[in-house]
Amino acid sequence: MSTSSTPSTTTGVPPNDPNLFSLVVQSKKAFQHGEQICFHAHEQSNASAQAALDVLALDAKVRWVRDAVLEQLKLAASVAKSIEEKRTYIGRQVQEWDTSRAQHTNSLDTILEALSNQLVPPEFHQSSTDSSIFGSQHSDSDSEDIFTETRNENENGHQRRQSLESQTKDVSVSPQLESPSATLRLRNQHRNVSTKKENDTAEEKGRWKKQDRTRWKTLRDFVDDQTLEGLLETIETDRAKLDKVLSKTSDYPESLHTTISSIQSSLPETESSSLILQRVQNVLVDQQEIANEMAKSLESLSAHYDQMMSALDDHDAGEIFSEDDMQDMNRDTDELPFIMAELEENARRIEGQLNYLLSLKETHTSAVKTLGMTLSDLDELGSIMEDMLDEQESTEKDAEESFNTLHAHLEHLKEFHQHYVGFQIAFSKLIVEMARRLQYREGMDEIVRRMTIQLEDMRDEEAHCRAEFNVEYGQLLPEDICLSISNPPTRWQIIPWEGENREVLPDIEPDLVTLAKEHLGIDDQHPGTESL
Repeated sequence: MSTSSTPSTTTGVPPNDPNLFSLVVQSKKAFQHGEQICFHAHEQSNASAQAALDVLALDAKVRWVRDAVLEQLKLAASVAKSIEEKRTYIGRQVQEWDTSRAQHTNSLDTILEALSNQLVPPEFHQSSTDSSIFGSQHSDSDSEDIFTETRNENENGHQRRQSLESQTKDVSVSPQLESPSATLRLRNQHRNVSTKKENDTAEEKGRWKKQDRTRWKTLRDFVDDQTLEGLLETIETDRAKLDKVLSKTSDYPESLHTTISSIQSSLPETESSSLILQRVQNVLVDQQEIANEMAKSLESLSAHYDQMMSALDDHDAGEIFSEDDMQDMNRDTDELPFIMAELEENARRIEGQLNYLLSLKETHTSAVKTLGMTLSDLDELGSIMEDMLDEQESTEKDAEESFNTLHAHLEHLKEFHQHYVGFQIAFSKLIVEMARRLQYREGMDEIVRRMTIQLEDMRDEEAHCRAEFNVEYGQLLPEDICLSISNPPTRWQIIPWEGENREVLPDIEPDLVTLAKEHLGIDDQHPGTESL
């Protein structure tokens, strides 16, 4: 915008030219309006500077609070991980206990199955008045078989001796008489017949027993099922109690992770501090450049207005302007709208930058409010974690007590297993011991039987010798000489000690003895019977 310095005076403008006055008014209005625009832009620029400071302060606050929240969330995550690790450790203990219980119960089932397969002869458990470990099922006649046979042998021998004595009284002694060896042969024949009958009876008995073994009891029938079932029920109850104890904190880790994720997702996103600072700095620098341009435009308006006022003063003083001067002033005045449009555009740019800064401020202010609610949630989470840690500690104590009880139950199962194993071994030992005692008794019975026969044979021979003597010389001797000469030989009987009865033992079939020995891993020898 330019103004002529020396107006032409040849073709002048008449005084009080309304065109000049209009130009002055336009210039004044433009200057005043431009001044208002620049003043408003200056205010907005100052507001932008304050907004920039607020944005930087709020960004620093948001960044600080967000970092603090993230640190607290890391701590909460470590607490959740700690609870999860403790629960995992307890879970491994539970699995180890379950595995141990399965092993103990399987071992118990195995030994119980073995007990179910081991038969117990009826004589071992049926009630009897005879003295035995389990009681004997022998009848009185069965328990006296050996002595009955011995008595029969004695009676038969006595009858033969009476017959022999009567014959020696009537006839003289003859070399044809029965000899002791002949007597022994007769007794052996009788004994063989008796033994055959006994074997036949025992064979029939054995066949009957084998056919009826399905009705026999097994060692499993002597197990205290009620106590064992009570223990197993107690174990199941205590195991369920442990599950109930552990279920109190089962959702703690997942709940904490969910809450932590929720809080973390609610945190406002932040850019790097250098980027925010660069943006604010760019806005302020741009505003300064725009302000400088607006200041130049305002100076131009001010200069134009001053020129127009000077021209008006000169015109009022009588100076006459040429047509060129007026054209120049009109041209300069026509440029005023362009200058005003530029000022308004720059003002709008400053306003837009202010709005940008205010939007950043609003965003950060909203973030601060959000973080305030987040801090409240974080405080509530801290209180919840304290309760969770207390509950977890209480759960660990209760779980430890439950484990102590459950391990004690496993010890009881182990004791049951050891008891049943010992029971099976003891019963196998009992079978072998009873077989050994049967062998001992049979040996002793055989000794008694042979000794009884031998005594009877010796007495018969003695009686025969005495009868011959009495026949040959008894009638020649006076009756008052040696009164004992006619006495018969003493008869002997081998019986149990006074006050004691013959030992009664249960019958044991050979296959049961063989199975017992195989179970014990021993040979067929019976210790303690070598002397027999």
